[in-house]
Amino acid sequence: MPAAGNSPRSALRTAGPLVALTITGLAGLVYEVVWSRALASLFGSVLTATGTFLALLMGGMSAGSAWGARWARRSRQPLLLFGIVELTVAAMAAASPALLGVAAPLVTAIDSRLPDLLAPMVPAALSVLVLGPVVVLLGSTFPLMVAHIARGEGGGGRHGGLVYGFNTLGAVLGTALAGFVLLPTLGIRRSLLVAAALDALVGTACVWAGRRSTEASTLVPAPETIFRRGEVGTTAVRVALLGGAAALVLEVTWFRALMLVFGSSVYALSAMLVAFLLGLAAGSLMTARSSPTRPPSWRRLGELHVLVAFSATLVTLAIQLLPAAFIPLLSSSHGSFGWILGGTTALLVAILAVPTTLMGAALPAAVHLASEPGAAATGHAAGRVYAASSLGSALGALAAGFVLVPLLRLRGAIAVAGLISLAAAALALRRTPASERRPAGQAAALIAAVWAAWFGGLLPWDWRVLTGGYYAYAHLYSEHHGAAVGPDRRTVTLVEPFPFAAPPTAARRQIPAAGERLLAWEEGLLAQVAVVEKDGIRSLLINGKADASNGPEDMRTQALLAHLPGLLSPRPPAGTAVVLGLGSGVTAGTVAAWGFAPLIVAEIEPAVVRAARWFEPENGNILARPTTRLRVDDGRRVLARLPGPVALVTSEPSNLWMSGVSLLFTREFFELAARRLGPDGVFCQWLHLYQVAPEDVRTLVGTLTDVFPQAVAVVDGSDLLLVASRSPLTLDPHAWQRRVIDRPEAGASLAAIGVRSAASLARGLVADHRGLAAWAAGAPRHTDDRPILEFSAARHQANDYSAAIVAALVAAGEAAGPIPLGDVGVVGPRPRLVPR
Repeated sequence: MPAAGNSPRSALRTAGPLVALTITGLAGLVYEVVWSRALASLFGSVLTATGTFLALLMGGMSAGSAWGARWARRSRQPLLLFGIVELTVAAMAAASPALLGVAAPLVTAIDSRLPDLLAPMVPAALSVLVLGPVVVLLGSTFPLMVAHIARGEGGGGRHGGLVYGFNTLGAVLGTALAGFVLLPTLGIRRSLLVAAALDALVGTACVWAGRRSTEASTLVPAPETIFRRGEVGTTAVRVALLGGAAALVLEVTWFRALMLVFGSSVYALSAMLVAFLLGLAAGSLMTARSSPTRPPSWRRLGELHVLVAFSATLVTLAIQLLPAAFIPLLSSSHGSFGWILGGTTALLVAILAVPTTLMGAALPAAVHLASEPGAAATGHAAGRVYAASSLGSALGALAAGFVLVPLLRLRGAIAVAGLISLAAAALALRRTPASERRPAGQAAALIAAVWAAWFGGLLPWDWRVLTGGYYAYAHLYSEHHGAAVGPDRRTVTLVEPFPFAAPPTAARRQIPAAGERLLAWEEGLLAQVAVVEKDGIRSLLINGKADASNGPEDMRTQALLAHLPGLLSPRPPAGTAVVLGLGSGVTAGTVAAWGFAPLIVAEIEPAVVRAARWFEPENGNILARPTTRLRVDDGRRVLARLPGPVALVTSEPSNLWMSGVSLLFTREFFELAARRLGPDGVFCQWLHLYQVAPEDVRTLVGTLTDVFPQAVAVVDGSDLLLVASRSPLTLDPHAWQRRVIDRPEAGASLAAIGVRSAASLARGLVADHRGLAAWAAGAPRHTDDRPILEFSAARHQANDYSAAIVAALVAAGEAAGPIPLGDVGVVGPRPRLVPR
């Protein structure tokens, strides 16, 4: 005789709703990804928006599940109610872009009038007002569908497992669809409409099926029998609360650790989320499958949480071994993005499979133990347990991101998650005989021994592995580097040498060689920040990637970000300057050398500010100067909150493929910078040319020149510096020389990086606004709604097309004709003298 819940009739009634759950799970994850990106325009940062929305989502889901639990208890047609909720969600989701569009000017208007400490509250409050109701409704669907599937049958573990498992399986598909297909091709608004259409389709089908259903629903039991009273039901809720908290602490900390190996591109983050959700779905479905013959028990629930703590420890240790597998993957890729993405996803699934499967199995087990037989009872219990789990998830996400990781670092945060899991296990095992607790106690003792050995130094935790930046140097590991073709300079012809000042004291000092050592290492709010020294060269590493150093090549690039706008600005340097990204502080210090004051420096990561002290000899202790104003905030927010016009904006972030950084390359950002700059203000953008394709650079150049019609491109090695303005730039060596004479400190800095004459500077000038506009014609534009660079650039991390890009820029510049340098010479394809 078939077990209850496995009859053909039950299967037929269950199949349709499970398909609906998969589709709504898919749509829900598309909402999550898209809303996080849409909120970035309010917060100015993808990372800040994602963290805020995650807390809002989990808190709203918790409230919605509690509300849905009451609906499940009272409704005799939960499927009909589920359909109505989904239709409402679809309508509200479709309207959300317009509502967020209305909120954006309100944020700007209110935000600029508040102190720095209170300003982030404005976009957070508006996010709650706009998206809070819809996420509450999303949370209510879980208990409603559990109540429908469980009609006439017991077995909360089976039904909770089916609903949670298939919904999470849909979330896996939604993550992949949003990250790999929808956002790159459709952009934010249209991706949201696709998800809303899917929800509307499911809602319509469920309303139709709910109205046609003639099957009598089970008798709704009295309120006191809906949920197991006393300690039994309360224990299940508490275990779910702790389990949700532990799961999100582990998710946040593991993702932070995995980003050190695989990077923070949108594809890497999507692959991590796919691996995590896939394990949750598998565990939940395993509980559903085993419940009819082996119902969950308190002992099994406790053992699941003990095993979560144990496997989490092993996974964290194993993360240090990932480079040994990732580097061969890169080496065998031949630059193939599909090969790298597929291999990365497989590695992530393999390393996260065990703990996430255990987490997924625990939630439906708690639902089973909390519920009495009956559909309404099961739905009500599912809502209560899921509400507690979601609340724990919200608290865990906030604690991990803002407290545990910054204070205790990754290892300490994961240890806390293990303790939370053990606390959940202890609560569950309290309801079992003492003899059944012994194996779990032994396992807990083993976990404690492993952690003691780890923190005692007997087990490895090598900072060199964690600061290796393997993802950032994929193009070096890969065998495919791109063709090294074409010239990297145009010919410069001048009547006079136009020397710049070169005091003897500016000669580059020789630093004695030294062994590599770690000077600083901190887990910041948004990234891991380290300073290392090798052979006398100090490097600032952010998530393992060297973003600044005092090495000759980096010093040159960092200084040119200030020297080029100082020399080329339409008017002599003066007035307020804004530097986006502190880094080593060298760019900010060089901007100050040109006499810009006050100097506003925006840095989003507080740990970078603390690390910059290691570069005080190079940056002139810029943060201690009275004219410097440090703003620990996102660059877009800093610009938006400025009260008046500025003379210079120079932007240091250069990694197009990093999730969130591409917001500093969109048309909306350039328009914001143009509004803050006066008519004669100048904007400078740095871009490294490796790990990007020629089409990506064309997109960036076209997006920039659409806003700033006057622009020049300067190539220095594998770096591209774009200087742009709405007024004609100063392309006159006479003026350059006068400015250098007026600013001896700037002249000394130029000499220190090897720029001793106008010719040496102009040699890297490859194209002006004519050549750039012609080269970028027809390229797609990068916008907030369609951030194509973030997706396209990430596909080329294993390639180096820098030589081809420089050749294309040189060709475009030559096709546009010589670049006149005042009345004294040209930059052109052939040597040519122009009379004075």
